[in-house]
Parts: sequence; structure tokens; C-alpha cells
Amino acid sequence: MDESDPRVLKTVPYYRSGYVFISRADRNIDVSSWDDPILKEHNFRIGVLPDSPGKNLLLQINRYDDMFDYFAELTNYESTRNKYIRIDPKKLIDDIADKHLHVAMLWGPEAGRYVRDSKIPLRMQIIDDNVKKLNGDKVPMYYKVYIGVRKDDDALKQQLDVAIKSKSKEIDAILKKEGIPLLPIND
Repeated sequence: MDESDPRVLKTVPYYRSGYVFISRADRNIDVSSWDDPILKEHNFRIGVLPDSPGKNLLLQINRYDDMFDYFAELTNYESTRNKYIRIDPKKLIDDIADKHLHVAMLWGPEAGRYVRDSKIPLRMQIIDDNVKKLNGDKVPMYYKVYIGVRKDDDALKQQLDVAIKSKSKEIDAILKKEGIPLLPIND
């Protein structure tokens, strides 16, 4: 879970990751920032999940309308209004591999295993954490991940904190094996 849920106690973070741009390795696309001019080119296809920060950022750079048909395809032309439609991030990864998209923006931990397992070599680049809305508010690209514990179970929280700290190298190894891009926790 992320840091903001007030319903539970939170352990120390056990990893930190971010949103990523994913592209085919053979396309040599090097994008790590929403400020990159290539993202504003109307023939450059960018995939994001509906109702994600990526959707808002496409709106901000005036690219949402260009990709509207793609979003409709992702939801089988069903409205996302007042309901949740889960879209497997693998769909976007497959669309990159098939050259239907140039890049996709996804949450790195959600996409990592699909990038790792792709038969087509893919590139995953963590997005710079410098994104701002037009009003100047920050759009976070990096998050620390915690374990949530019942509010009345401080003893369990303390035990988990000790385990996370003492096993951090093993935890990192498991996450890396899964293809999850990691950032330093203490930055």
C-alpha cells in the first residue's frame, strides 16, 4: 500500500518505485520525462490506462484526443463512468511489442514482469519525478510501498519493521527478479 491510507498502521517502506515509459528496444526511443517534445508529436502513439495519471498528462499536453480511439479499444467501447473496468497492463505491453504503440506509461511494479517476459526486447525507463499540473501542483511519479497492519496491532507492525530492515537485500532480490524497477528508499 502507499503512504496515504489512514485506516491502518504502516510498516517502514519495503521498496520504492515509479511510473515508467516502456518501448521496444529496437525503436531506440529514449523518453524519461513528460517534457520530452516527442510526446507532443501527433503521430507518436502513447498508451496509458484510463483514469490514470497518464490520462491527465495526455490531456495536459493536448494528446488525449489523438489517443481517444485507443482508450475506447482498451475498454471494449464501454464507458468507465461510474464503474471500474480493469485493463490488464499486459495489453499495453503487447501493443508496444506489436508496434501499435510507440510507448506506454504504466506503474513499474505492475508492468515489470511483462517487460521481463516479453519475447520482443523492451526498454523500461523510470519517468522523472518532475511532473506538474498546469496549476503548478506536483503529479508524483515515485512512491514508497508499505505493508498495512491493523491499527490496534503495533506489536505486529514492529515485528514486520524489524523483518523488513533485516531482510532488505533478500526483498530487493525478489523484487528485481520479478522485473520491478527499484529506486533508493531514502531519496
